[in-house]
Amino acid sequence: MPFLIFKHEDIERHHVHIVALRVKTDGTCISDRNNFYRSKDICRELERKYNLRPSEREKISPDTPIRKIDISGDIKRQVANTVKMVGMRYKFQTLGEFNAILSLYNVRAEQTDGRVNGREYHGLVYFATDDSGNVVASPFKASRLGKFASRTAIDNRFVRAKDRIDANPTRTVVADALAQSTNKEDFVARLKAAKIDVLFRYTEEGRIYGVTFIDHNTMTVLNGSRLGKDYSANAFERRFNGEQTQPDMPVVIPVTDTHTPDADTSTPNDTTSSAPDGTSQTQNPTPQPAVHHSDNDMPELPGLDLFHVGPGYDAQEDAFYRAMRRKKKKGRRPKL
Repeated sequence: MPFLIFKHEDIERHHVHIVALRVKTDGTCISDRNNFYRSKDICRELERKYNLRPSEREKISPDTPIRKIDISGDIKRQVANTVKMVGMRYKFQTLGEFNAILSLYNVRAEQTDGRVNGREYHGLVYFATDDSGNVVASPFKASRLGKFASRTAIDNRFVRAKDRIDANPTRTVVADALAQSTNKEDFVARLKAAKIDVLFRYTEEGRIYGVTFIDHNTMTVLNGSRLGKDYSANAFERRFNGEQTQPDMPVVIPVTDTHTPDADTSTPNDTTSSAPDGTSQTQNPTPQPAVHHSDNDMPELPGLDLFHVGPGYDAQEDAFYRAMRRKKKKGRRPKL
């Protein structure tokens, strides 16, 4: 029976195509009944004989472990399995938290928004990466992986997770590890032992600008700010990178002492007199407060502070006014 075998090497997943005639040499037709199942049995036998990687899809169960992407295998299938199992098991509320758990298995998701033929679209694209986060294969549209990977499906998971997430168990473990740790490496190791992964995000200068906790006990992904201010990126930056904020100190203004020391008390007003025994004695008059005189000074009486003379007062005009009033009174005589 003539046949043709062609090997495809134009993509990373090398494979062969076999083309054969169904007509025997005697002119009869070869039956193709149940050829799918018969071919499947033959393939499984060849895989066992030559120790090949099984091509049959692995059934996903709650106990199926999630593995990192192996670039030597079927990357598309691995990405699809990772996205599906992560979505089934973990609770997250943002794309950042979703990417935090995906990054443990060398997968990254990015939003794609645009317009095609006048219609807006909002989707997701998935990338396979290495341990450093570098892309190692062409991206996959969510539609190629399945409905579970679509933008709508992931957004619905965000909404459902809000009512199901309880941050208290994670906060308790993180607080205990932070209290006992001596540095960042010790803190990460203690959380790892408690089945919690922590991911720090850094700027180019090495400053911590983000932190996410992945609790494998409660299957929740939480940004540090969701646990409280003490677990935010700024709090860890101050603790681990040595940035301490100084409290505001009150400004103290020194008071200058204007008192003249007693060592030099001689003044021009001191008087010296001779005692009967011939010794000289110095008499210091009692110091009097300095009195400042001005043209507007008026005698001050207790309780009359409200009647102080203002800056527009004229003493001569006031004296003239009082004199005229006295003359007017003198001109009034009682009638007899």
